[in-house]
Amino acid sequence: MKIKSGHLTIFGFLLVFSLASFIFGLKINYPPQESELVILANAKISSSQVHLKKEARREILQNLLGQDQYNKEKLFFLRSKLQMAIGAINLAGLRIANFFLLNAALAAFYFFLKQVGWQSKIALTSLLFLLISPLFLSLWLFQPKFCLAIFLIFLWLYLYFREKLNLKENILFAAILPALFFTSFQGLVIGLLILTPLTLFKFYQTKKCSFFLILSCLTVVLLAVVFKSPAFKNNLTEINIYNAIRLEQTSQQIDQRVTAEDSLQTKVSFPLWFRRMGYNKVFFAYRNIGQEVLSFFDLETLFFQEVHPTHQKSEVVFFWPEVFLFLFGILVLIKEKLKKKEKILLMLLLLSLLFYLSTSSASISEKHSLTFFALAIIIAKGFEKISKKLSLLIIPLLLWAVLINAYDIFKRPLFWYDNRPFVYSEGMKTLKEKNLESVKNIHLTSLVGNPKIYYFYFFSPDPEIFLPSQTTIKDQGRTIYFESFDLSDTNPQEKSLYFGFLGEFIGSEPFNKFDEEDIEKIKSHNLKIEKVWKLDNTIAFRYSDYFILASRKN
Repeated sequence: MKIKSGHLTIFGFLLVFSLASFIFGLKINYPPQESELVILANAKISSSQVHLKKEARREILQNLLGQDQYNKEKLFFLRSKLQMAIGAINLAGLRIANFFLLNAALAAFYFFLKQVGWQSKIALTSLLFLLISPLFLSLWLFQPKFCLAIFLIFLWLYLYFREKLNLKENILFAAILPALFFTSFQGLVIGLLILTPLTLFKFYQTKKCSFFLILSCLTVVLLAVVFKSPAFKNNLTEINIYNAIRLEQTSQQIDQRVTAEDSLQTKVSFPLWFRRMGYNKVFFAYRNIGQEVLSFFDLETLFFQEVHPTHQKSEVVFFWPEVFLFLFGILVLIKEKLKKKEKILLMLLLLSLLFYLSTSSASISEKHSLTFFALAIIIAKGFEKISKKLSLLIIPLLLWAVLINAYDIFKRPLFWYDNRPFVYSEGMKTLKEKNLESVKNIHLTSLVGNPKIYYFYFFSPDPEIFLPSQTTIKDQGRTIYFESFDLSDTNPQEKSLYFGFLGEFIGSEPFNKFDEEDIEKIKSHNLKIEKVWKLDNTIAFRYSDYFILASRKN
């Protein structure tokens, strides 16, 4: 089959930007996220080199990860098992594996678009817009739990829209759903509410009775296991859309509204009974759901984060010049007849909305992990229909935006990415460089994360030291405390090191108003300041933007 020169050019750009993302991500060498360390810790403790009984390994993981995180890892085990199977036993290997897995998702996305009728040029162009997005870099670099789920979703979509499937393809098609259930909570929700009914309907329609019965029984069994899991209940209570319809939440909102109305001093002309007709749980549930759904369509979040008006830290999904292509693409799609591929695009947007609503984190890269695939199609459609003169204007703007954003990320990654890994990584590296022979106690703050898992990663201690307790361990004759401390009204221990935020040394401040001079107050506690770091972003409000390593010898 002859490849068109235009398609070959786009493919060349795809290869260049993919390699650039790979090299750039490894070059940044950003400190590991907790989600990455969870996989690495699980891989190390579960390896054959660690000679421990199964019960001991389970207890160590519980103490190391914390009960909530352990439950999540136990339920959504597939991503960790896959990473371990392909040999991702260190941070670089894990990120490389995620990179190839996300590229596999891009390939599945491309074949899915081709399968449902999108032109090759639009499919390739949409991949190009995905690759130049900073969100693509964030996904494979920091979000290992989503790469596998996204790949399985697009693989399912590709197989679902094929007219005929052979035996092996039917087996793969049926196996995707149980696998998707155990990748992430988002994969479980999408698989349960949308993909499973469609799969069963397809098997019923094509008279694949054996597959229909097997998948039905397997789904019931798996859901019985999932619904009993504490991790499922915890994830469910964490998402906003669930809390929006909870009776406790709506009852509280009704009480607040009635109290506020009764406290008004000015007279309201409408009768009281009329005003309070809508004050019921159903009204507030619909109102809360509407607020959550409308936030999904916020163009500022999707297109204007690199020029944030308040200069706050954020994550870029698409660059601002692409908003014009997006709006033009919508106009083009509205004018065209609603064909099969346009209807499937609406289905993909529905899946993206469900993914968004089932994500508890406020992180853009997590909530819009699936959304930016759907929007890339619309942007590519708009780009195809614009005139050559406009394309000659937009292409340089996009290249300029990509280069400027990449340069800015390289120069100040702390502005763009989560600062919590930096805090713990800097603390652990400094501790490793120090002579700890005379140190009897080490206090590590838990104010912004789980210090145990960072200690395990950087110091590689014997896993058995995590058997006795969750907050305190003994390692090489020293006692390590993994919890926040308050030295404002207590004396520090002798022969001890303290690593934490300034507010933990001198006391918290309600408005986070700390000056550099406040650091000297630490010395009044008979502490020696070993090292001070300053963050540009506030991650420990009321405890300052300074984090400190201090010591007391006697």
